[in-house]
Amino acid sequence: MKATTPKILLALTATFVVMVAHAQDTNYVHKYGHRMAAKAFAFNDNFELSDTKGGLDYIPYGHSGIGISIWSKFFPFDIAYRHEVAFSGGGKQYKKSGATDLQLKGYCRFFAGDIYVQRYTGFLASDDNIDNEKEKWDNGTFAPDLSASYFAAVGDFIFNHEKFSYNAGFNASQQQKISAGSLLAGLALYNQQIKSDSTLFLGEKTNLESWSLGINGGYAFNFVIKQKFLLFLAANVGINASNSQFKHIFCSDTKIAPAIHGKAAFWFNMRHCSIGFTTSLNNIKQVFDQNLSLFQNSNKSEVVFVRRFWYKKNNHT
Repeated sequence: MKATTPKILLALTATFVVMVAHAQDTNYVHKYGHRMAAKAFAFNDNFELSDTKGGLDYIPYGHSGIGISIWSKFFPFDIAYRHEVAFSGGGKQYKKSGATDLQLKGYCRFFAGDIYVQRYTGFLASDDNIDNEKEKWDNGTFAPDLSASYFAAVGDFIFNHEKFSYNAGFNASQQQKISAGSLLAGLALYNQQIKSDSTLFLGEKTNLESWSLGINGGYAFNFVIKQKFLLFLAANVGINASNSQFKHIFCSDTKIAPAIHGKAAFWFNMRHCSIGFTTSLNNIKQVFDQNLSLFQNSNKSEVVFVRRFWYKKNNHT
């Protein structure tokens, strides 16, 4: 058994290298050849904690605005600035609220990775049976001391990376010439921390923390419509081990927690620019202890204009 283990690992490594080594099929995926891009966008972000056992939803203020970003092939991530210009909900109560909402995207030919860093202060506690947002704010209880910090890292291997481009679908940094899709599979890590001066959730506890680690799988597809238009759809389902401490994540009291991730985008593409709409949805169950589990729901949507610059000299398409 000891002798065969290195051989198995070597075979798996060789298989992975062979899969990754295949170049993309230029009949399906075209590279624009640009080395830099500038983006202007309007955004809307939403975040919610749902206590299904207690029958309450905890909602920070919704926030939206405009922003600009710059991408370069020499940077690992986009550099962006966002400015909030409009809000929904609780009026003067926003003076006691704050938000940090950051998403880092790293997509290459065979891998798609997303990192989410979010922190919200000031939540409205409202009956989960109320759907109207104005009624939620009119009848809910505002908790300015409640804060929630959330971190997630989700990575997926793209199996059909020879014909399918994740970059074309969600970033418009490449062109998908013929419709194609791919299976996705990978790992995910989540951390949720909740702090409050009051005891809104459980007994006398004011600080709560949850860790989740697991696998996920799904499918993504690019629908090409008359060459210029592209519809991108992706869905992932994850199964995670979840507990209040990372070191206890695989202990006997660990609970199984699901996660659902969805993305969609629609683009009108030309060689030098693209106009589109993108949205991402995340629904994750977080286990804090044996008596308390919360569902964390978030949505990020953007209307985007992309302008490409600095093309390679040998790119004439």
